[in-house]
Amino acid sequence: MLHVPETGSTNADLRQLAEAGGEDGLWLRADRQTAGRGRQGRDWSSPSGNFYGSTLVRLQPSDPMAATLALVAAVAIEDAVRSCLPDIGARLALKWPNDLLIDGAKLSGILLERTGDAIVIGMGINLASAPNLPDRATTALGDHGVSVTPEAMQALLADVMT
Repeated sequence: MLHVPETGSTNADLRQLAEAGGEDGLWLRADRQTAGRGRQGRDWSSPSGNFYGSTLVRLQPSDPMAATLALVAAVAIEDAVRSCLPDIGARLALKWPNDLLIDGAKLSGILLERTGDAIVIGMGINLASAPNLPDRATTALGDHGVSVTPEAMQALLADVMT
């Protein structure tokens, strides 16, 4: 598991590592991103205190379609969040293809990018703070009385996704 204090984008960095032969299961987490992005080229606000990480998956011929990894990542995030908020129940919901919501407010997002036989799964999870977005409600785990560090979230995700 690699960690950097700041980077442009964990996905961009991990794509480069994938092209250089990075191994399946490699993780990169940043405390802050200066050029984070979401689906369809949207900016991803990346202040310190939240989780910004990417993992590398090397596709095998027998694997299902690469796009299904968005669901795998979403379920992993859901499992990790449920372990932090065990009484959340139906208030926590997956919004296909890449968001996790609490009470309809966006908590996290996922971005898949492919290079050769590698898929980089980027994940952003609002732990300490949530950005103000003009087109949707947002939330952070801190808004629900939960304090979890990015390091702890990475460990939960890595455990679930292995």
